[in-house]
Amino acid sequence: MRHARFFFSAFFMNGFLSRTAVAVPALMARAGPDSPLDPSEVFDDAVLLKVRSVMEQLCTHSWENGTKAQALIEYSYPDYSPFSADFGHPIKSNIPDEIIAIARTTLQNRPTSQSADGSNKGPGPLLQDSSAADPASLGIAVLLASLSSDPNVFQEKIKGVGYGEAAVSQLNFLLSGAKRNEKTGAISHRVKYSQAWADFVSMVPPFIAYYGLVKGLPEHLRQAYEQCAIYRTTLQEDTTKLWRHMEVNTVENKDENGWDLSGRPDIGLWATGNAWAASGMLRVYATILKSKHKDEMGEELQNLALWVQEIVVASTVYIDLNKETGLLHNYINDLATFEDTAGSTLLAATMYRLALLNITTAYIPYANKIYRTIAKDHITGGGYLTGAVHPLHFNLSADQEGTQSPEGQAFMLMMHAAYKDYAASVPKEEPTEDTGGYSQPAVFIGSPSVPQRRGRDVFEDAQT
Repeated sequence: MRHARFFFSAFFMNGFLSRTAVAVPALMARAGPDSPLDPSEVFDDAVLLKVRSVMEQLCTHSWENGTKAQALIEYSYPDYSPFSADFGHPIKSNIPDEIIAIARTTLQNRPTSQSADGSNKGPGPLLQDSSAADPASLGIAVLLASLSSDPNVFQEKIKGVGYGEAAVSQLNFLLSGAKRNEKTGAISHRVKYSQAWADFVSMVPPFIAYYGLVKGLPEHLRQAYEQCAIYRTTLQEDTTKLWRHMEVNTVENKDENGWDLSGRPDIGLWATGNAWAASGMLRVYATILKSKHKDEMGEELQNLALWVQEIVVASTVYIDLNKETGLLHNYINDLATFEDTAGSTLLAATMYRLALLNITTAYIPYANKIYRTIAKDHITGGGYLTGAVHPLHFNLSADQEGTQSPEGQAFMLMMHAAYKDYAASVPKEEPTEDTGGYSQPAVFIGSPSVPQRRGRDVFEDAQT
């Protein structure tokens, strides 16, 4: 971190948005491959408390604190996450103190002189950063603080700026101040040069979409979608359908002497980058789905659901090659690189959310395998995630460099929150006598008209 379209057949599109009914053996409720984990395999409260405490200690950079805020929303305050069934519009105004504290610290560290008139309210990032995208990961926390019903928070000004004004400033910086690729319209992940990074998709589009939902602005929902679409076109590798970590527009990155100022791009299929992209697109999907404009954006929703699954399905090909742990390698298609727990964990969270959003349960066995491996083999007694990619050097292992991953800690909370919600959504079965020892649960995914297709078979159908 840190720093021609793939068309689907009509059958493929219907297949993921279809119905399934699963027969479960009597006296063994949900004993199939998409069953919840055994309670002994799940993080207990003591472990989760340590994981959360470590996350709080480690987060220092903009994207780390933005990811922490998102993890806290999903894990502790789901009413403010569009993934939650209880998320509503308007958003509840009793904003949690922890989220307000993150927003307050952000504004205390916000750069001044954002406009020529000295008002500090012009377009500008929430934090000074070499990334144009990473500070936006804090945008939802700041926006939520502006919605607080507490007048001491709602009216609070820090350096002369309120929370709502800071959120607008960040939004306007993204839409009109940050560099863009002149050909594609991609908002740059970096400040100085035009660069596309997969990480961007978790930093920027979810904030733009959330702002659009809160303010009732469908144009912002569409802008969030469009940036996902542009980044997919820019970064997707044709053969695997996985995303490259970054792509650099070298034409815009040369100075007057012709020197290439961009540095060497990482065009590998980085696991955490793919997880960032899948997770970010699914957050945009969920936000549009919970907005007042969902009926106008059916095609956008369908595309986002399919684009997330492109990454997930392609990843399962390599998970199948690593059956013992189920983890992705740091560069997914390079089995010589180390197994990365951070990217694997965020991908598992996304798999659970796909089921909860009634898109497909096909990937639950993969998510469960990753969860089991993380819980069994990659949590220290102090609550630290082991086996994660280095937070600042994407080709190095944090363990080998003697450091830890703040975002990996947050990903564990996201994975557990998603798993907990999934497990709670699974109906508890009662044995029946009139079906020969089997019960027929009413678990339906999507449209009731087409039998659901699952896994890579569906993906292969799409390419014929």
